[in-house]
Amino acid sequence: MEDLTNHCKGLSISDTEGPTFDLEEELAMPEYIIAGKFYTRRALNMEAIASTFMPLWRSRNGFKVKNMGNHIVLFTFDNKHEVDSILSNEPWSFDKHLLVLQRYDKDEPIEDLKFNSTTFWVQVHDIPVQFMNPKVAEGICSTMGTVVQKSETETNGGSFMRVRVNVDVTRPLSRGRMVLVGQSREKWVSFKYERLPNICYWCGCLNHDDRDCEVWLDSEGSLKVEEQKFGPWLRAPPVSRVQKNVISVPGIFHKKKGSTSTPTALVQPRQAPAKSTVSSAAHTIPADVDQCSVEQSMDHLSGSVTTDALNSPTVFEQSNLQVGPLENKLDRVVGDVKKVDKPPVGERTASPSGINLHLLPSNNDPD
Repeated sequence: MEDLTNHCKGLSISDTEGPTFDLEEELAMPEYIIAGKFYTRRALNMEAIASTFMPLWRSRNGFKVKNMGNHIVLFTFDNKHEVDSILSNEPWSFDKHLLVLQRYDKDEPIEDLKFNSTTFWVQVHDIPVQFMNPKVAEGICSTMGTVVQKSETETNGGSFMRVRVNVDVTRPLSRGRMVLVGQSREKWVSFKYERLPNICYWCGCLNHDDRDCEVWLDSEGSLKVEEQKFGPWLRAPPVSRVQKNVISVPGIFHKKKGSTSTPTALVQPRQAPAKSTVSSAAHTIPADVDQCSVEQSMDHLSGSVTTDALNSPTVFEQSNLQVGPLENKLDRVVGDVKKVDKPPVGERTASPSGINLHLLPSNNDPD
């Protein structure tokens, strides 16, 4: 390609070929590329890789997967925020093998890329309670890699501390560290790694498996499993994001910023009851009417209305009667009840429920 370019420089440019066209940066398509290295000896399947990371990365406009050989793959996005989110949520793995990611600049040759580090959440266990704070945890993890500062709510796991550390995958993982409590007592603090992929249990490195380790190959298979210095106990259980292990309770004199008013729980202003209406059956009764008088009036009506009167359409009509004062309403209902013919004394009548009622003479009825 360079030879062809140099050959064209020696040619004379015609008018139709025009002057040199400037390829400005604004004309380029916005692309953000992540280069990834798969630490596995198996052949890579691009369709399997795409289907695996599509639901995990949840890209809005999708992404492209390009195999560059030597187990290196380029992931191309059109959104910078998606790239930032993917890199901030390391580590990633494929088929339980580590995938190391890094930003890729198109001007840098693929052969010059070094995939030797990734970031883990490290759980620091067995710290004395009085020393369980982010400063102590970060100091303990300072020898294992580069500590990434995080908020206190993310680092406090309750019975342990969490530290975000960028580690070298070509070096053995740190299993823990000795700390000196006071001036005489030493204590072992253990490490556990969240989302830890397959590692070599012989040397503790992440870039190869047990059977590819030089320690195993040099022993010619004579090593026993009991001689492994690393194991699955380095894997930390997933941290629950729903249930909080640590809750901060403010003091009784704690006030929100910019708030100078008296708490509403201490002083409650007395408010006048709002006027409303209470609907009963097909009639509307004002709420400001004395409830006792309403109940007494209804009890009086219930004792005066016979079973036939309850079934009479002249008493309770289908239309909604809008009544103002309660007295007018009661007068009208009582008047309608008086219009109903009373059955002869002693005669049985059938109620709407099918129960026979026997009407006895009243003390007020003239014989």
